[in-house]
Parts: sequence; C-alpha cells; structure tokens
Amino acid sequence: MSTLAIALGTSVSISQANPSLPGPTAPSGLAAVSNSPTTVDLSWTDNSGDETGFEVERSLTGIGGWSLITTTAADATTYQDTGLSEGTEYFYRVRAINGEGNSRWSNVASDTTSTASMLDFSNVANVINFVLKFWG
Repeated sequence: MSTLAIALGTSVSISQANPSLPGPTAPSGLAAVSNSPTTVDLSWTDNSGDETGFEVERSLTGIGGWSLITTTAADATTYQDTGLSEGTEYFYRVRAINGEGNSRWSNVASDTTSTASMLDFSNVANVINFVLKFWG
C-alpha cells in the first residue's frame, strides 16, 4: 500500500507513462452475419503485421462465459462458425496473437441464427407471377 502526503497549497501533477503493450495490434471492425440456421460468418480487419494467428471466442451473453472456438492462421480476416443451434444469438470477439503476447480484444459482434421453419420470402413476387400465369 502506498501513501502520498501533500502539503496544503502545493500543486501536484501526476502522470503515468503509457508504454506499448507487447504483442500485435488488435483487430477491428468485427462483424457477425448468420446466413443459415447453423452458421455465423465472421469478418474483421487485420491491423497487425506480426501476428501468428487470431483467437476467436464465442459467448451466449456477450459479457461472460467466453470460449475459445478456434485459432486461425496469420493474416486471416474471416471465420465461419458452424454447428450452431437454430434461433440462438451468439456473441464473438477476436484478438491477434504472437510469441510476444496477445493484442487487446476486438469489438464484440453478434447475430442470431435463423430457424429452419422461417420462410424465405425473398422471391415471393416471382412465385406469385408464376402461379398467376400458370393458373390464369
């Protein structure tokens, strides 16, 4: 425990050096997009030139319970998380790693997987036109 005594009328200026952290620069711009009931596609920006890979973690809350799901190769900027549960929101974060240490974590990104029972209405107009022409 440290104690600091200051005499009345004395001004004190305290500064703390902010040394560089060992290890690579953190990735940024993490995005998560689910295009199926069981997968989430991740992408991020690699801001480091000296990483040996990226650790990707997943959570169901985004505030705890993080689990390492993969370590990618150097220079990777995408990862597809597969074998997920339908209709579930997943949270992700990524950090660069090398022999000197780990970067800070990226931003947290999330998406919810769809459910197999959800209908894809992206082509409804074409289906309606086909039916009208066929039965019209």
